[in-house]
Amino acid sequence: MKPRSRYIFSISFLILLMVFFQAIGQEEKPDTVDNPVKDSVVDDVADSVAIEVEKAASDTVAMDDRGNRTYNRFEISIDYLKLVSLVSSGETKLEAGLGFISKINVGINIEVGYGEKTPDDFYKNAEYKSYGYYGRAGISYYYPFNQGVNFIIGVKYAMSQYQDEATFSILSSLWDDYEGEFKREDLEASWAELILGSESALKGNLYFGFTFRLRFLIQADNFDPFEVYAVPGYGRPFDSFVPALNLYVKYVIPFGRGAERNSR
Repeated sequence: MKPRSRYIFSISFLILLMVFFQAIGQEEKPDTVDNPVKDSVVDDVADSVAIEVEKAASDTVAMDDRGNRTYNRFEISIDYLKLVSLVSSGETKLEAGLGFISKINVGINIEVGYGEKTPDDFYKNAEYKSYGYYGRAGISYYYPFNQGVNFIIGVKYAMSQYQDEATFSILSSLWDDYEGEFKREDLEASWAELILGSESALKGNLYFGFTFRLRFLIQADNFDPFEVYAVPGYGRPFDSFVPALNLYVKYVIPFGRGAERNSR
């Protein structure tokens, strides 16, 4: 090979090597140019994944092992069966309740009420009335039998503060008639209750239900010969065991995790 040809070949070979290594360097260099479309797609995918993960975690907390949603809630109830007494004679009853039920379906309930009894046949030639207030507090378990249907079992302790009064007359054909009266105040009674019940959702957070109560008298003030006719919230005090039935309407106020889904 001639010197001139050898020189041209060497220059061409060097140029080819430079082009080759430059091409390799460009392929290995990371792409540092911003791509707005690519970044937007990546961000959307990341947000979607985060939302799905959060939803799955929320559903896990807000569902029990039977697939029913669980959530904390407050409840306000009214015994509508007792409202019938407002238009009846001889008896007046009112009762309402408040409660808190946790997401594990264990609830604490408080109920308060007023009772007034004016029997016509308790004593002859007498007008009698017993009246007063009562309250109950206890714990219950709400078994979610089905979606919107609960079975309830619980125990409660109850107290009543009341009074009774009467006016009476004793008629005699031999002596003058005798008229008298009495009023006994600050009377007290206490009892325990075992409750069984069921409730179902009518629409949204509105529930209708019933409670069957077994009342066991602990203590009650009573007197001879004029005994107390009825203890508000309990019934006749000479019975140490009294069954009762309540029909109620209840509004539930959910809060906390899972509450939003329940309200839908």
